[in-house]
Amino acid sequence: MSDTEGILDRQISRRQFMAYSGKFGVAAMLASPMVAAACGGETASGVMRFGHLNIFDTPNPVVTVSTPDMHWLVYDRLMEFDNNLSPQLSLATSRDLSNGGATVTYKIRSGVEFHDGEPLTSADIKYSFELYRDTKKGLFGGFFEPLETVEAPDDETVVLHFSGPPALDPSVGAPIIPAHIWQGMSPEDIDIFGNDEMIGSGAFKLNEYTPDTRLVLDRNSDWWGWSSNDGPKTGTLEQIIKVQLANEETIANSLRNDEIDVTGTLSSPDIWAGLQGEPNVVVEEYPGLVLDHFGINVYEDPDNPGQPHPNSGGNPLLLDPVIREAMSWAMDRQRLVDLVLGGRGEKGTVVLPPGLGDAFLEIPEGEQANGNPAKAREILDAAGYVDRDGDGVRESPDGEKLSFRLFASTVIDRLPLYAELIKPMLEDVGMEIQGVFGEDDPTLIQRVFVDADWDMYTWVWQTPPDATFMLSVQSCDQFGNLSDTYYCDAEYEALFKAQQTEGNPAQRLDMVKQAQQIFYDSFAYCVMAYPTKLQAYRDDNLVGWPFVNNGITTNWSTETFLIVSEA
Repeated sequence: MSDTEGILDRQISRRQFMAYSGKFGVAAMLASPMVAAACGGETASGVMRFGHLNIFDTPNPVVTVSTPDMHWLVYDRLMEFDNNLSPQLSLATSRDLSNGGATVTYKIRSGVEFHDGEPLTSADIKYSFELYRDTKKGLFGGFFEPLETVEAPDDETVVLHFSGPPALDPSVGAPIIPAHIWQGMSPEDIDIFGNDEMIGSGAFKLNEYTPDTRLVLDRNSDWWGWSSNDGPKTGTLEQIIKVQLANEETIANSLRNDEIDVTGTLSSPDIWAGLQGEPNVVVEEYPGLVLDHFGINVYEDPDNPGQPHPNSGGNPLLLDPVIREAMSWAMDRQRLVDLVLGGRGEKGTVVLPPGLGDAFLEIPEGEQANGNPAKAREILDAAGYVDRDGDGVRESPDGEKLSFRLFASTVIDRLPLYAELIKPMLEDVGMEIQGVFGEDDPTLIQRVFVDADWDMYTWVWQTPPDATFMLSVQSCDQFGNLSDTYYCDAEYEALFKAQQTEGNPAQRLDMVKQAQQIFYDSFAYCVMAYPTKLQAYRDDNLVGWPFVNNGITTNWSTETFLIVSEA
């Protein structure tokens, strides 16, 4: 385990927050004129009005960890995910492999300019990729770990040298940023860079951004990808207006009232179902790449295994995997799916969701540590955790009570609901649960990633369509960035690193599944559920809406924004 003293002394903003990021308002926007004003009044031709619980975590594409569709509309990438969530060429016109796949040579389009008129060349790509590799920041920083060197032999050629063939070429996710703006900033400067102008080279450019209120992107008519420039994208959107609304009921009512055209993900099955049958409203359920999880503080002192790290404020009893395993046995995940998700999802097991297909490790029903409080009591008894004073709370052999604080992110209303249901399940097997303490994401981020002062939480991740990202969250190298339990295991770490450059798909898949099993057996996470994505849109103002796995928006593909047209 790496010692992270000093890393955690600075504010961390990079996890705030995956696909569902946003803040619930204290009071709902009850008056529809407020929404109409935010969206710019009556429906305008060629405008998509997108209602969501937040805009995004940050305008800074280097440190963002949200599903980065808005960034990808502003910034080009060498490759992109298509509507099947498969990589395809984008800014690059060709991709050639050599050295057993460890060397990747790209040719890029000529004549491409950033929104400020400066040319985009291979030097900008070289700068961007080296920055991601060296800082390991944000959503895609971890994908660059196998990248050794970058060459830019001419303005239209980029050569990437990896330590082995990358399982997922990071070019599919990394926004290309202008070196003439970013160059010279220190890692600390980049962390806090507001990026108010968002100068990219993509299909849309920034018109307006008001934090927690509204983002307006205008069509970049000079973008190489529009069909008018002999590109492949046929959409006619002139403008995207993304508005942050107070809660999901407001979003649903705004869609009914023709004040927005498309919703973000709706976590409430009842609100989603209530839109069925509404005039001109299409309601869809999409396979998801989402996991709702119960995380446990396992921040261990690397110099004293089994003892808490000096920086940890967590209960040291949680370093005992017996207690964590008992928690998993005590949780009835099917009950969580039924009561919180209305049955629209699957009960959780491993850290990769089933939407990742063959990469998902299916734990046989009989081997899942789930829904058996008698088993939880049995293993606690065997380890000497018993109720010695008759107050209903077990103590350790040293007399320490099994008393833990439970926090819940309020970024989505289902997360506190999980916690409220889990609390009596854990109390039923002899634990004292303090809370549930609901906290907004900035507060919980500070608590988990900076102060390390927590015991357990309920939160959510959305993963890209590849195994590396979610596996990287548990990597020792991600302390101070994405690691949200401070888990570190040498065997897991070796498998995680090896799978990144394993050229044999079958062997890589085996490594990915072994890593999932190791982390599952650690019980640092108790994955609660894999919810499906619930969304809705209007079909009277805009046409050509695609069906994309993992959702029509807030996705790993920008296809919706690039092919939808005015009716």
